[in-house]
Amino acid sequence: LGRTHGAQTVVEAIQNSCNYFFYELGDRLSIDYLNKTANGLGLGVPTGIELTEKVGWVTDEASKKAAYGETGVDSQVPTGDRILAAIGQAENRFSPLQLCVYASTLANKGTRMKATFLSRVVASDYSSLIKENSPEIMSQMEIASTNNTYIEGMRLVIAGGEGTARNHFGGPKDLDTFPVVVCGKTGTAQHSSGGSDHGAFICFAPMEDPEVAVAVYGEKAAHGST
Repeated sequence: LGRTHGAQTVVEAIQNSCNYFFYELGDRLSIDYLNKTANGLGLGVPTGIELTEKVGWVTDEASKKAAYGETGVDSQVPTGDRILAAIGQAENRFSPLQLCVYASTLANKGTRMKATFLSRVVASDYSSLIKENSPEIMSQMEIASTNNTYIEGMRLVIAGGEGTARNHFGGPKDLDTFPVVVCGKTGTAQHSSGGSDHGAFICFAPMEDPEVAVAVYGEKAAHGST
């Protein structure tokens, strides 16, 4: 396009999905800090579901060894890997359910809940309740209750003039055209299997008092914005 985003605040960087902002952020942080944050938000760790799941991994020496084996690839995590990990690339591998838990944890200001497919179990003749699931906290991140920065950024993804999902929710006139105040984030997952990149989208709503979190993953959908 022959232009850049220019100077960006974190809110604007989230709205615009500005890779360079997060490259710089990754360069300033350690890989341990990035991974600790990712895990705390539900990425690369078990979700708690009742079925066997692919947990995936974050970018570290163990994941590099698992990915490349004895091919001679250095298992260290250099600066380049850390910078790529800051935008979700490098060796990061997450499931759609983990992305949904991630959206839920952001909505809950750091409280990560156990994911479950099970509401309750009743007797075959419906005469008695055998088991009923209750909400269970898996972990708690320290996010200040007054920290609305990422929420404001995710809101602008939907309603901002340059929001990457604005075309699907009404853009700047969102509050007039879409009845639910949604906060979201688009993502594009590159791969080496040929064809278009994968598209991902997470959101939670309503903004002020979230009740639902959603993750959508489109295989070879080209971009998260599509």
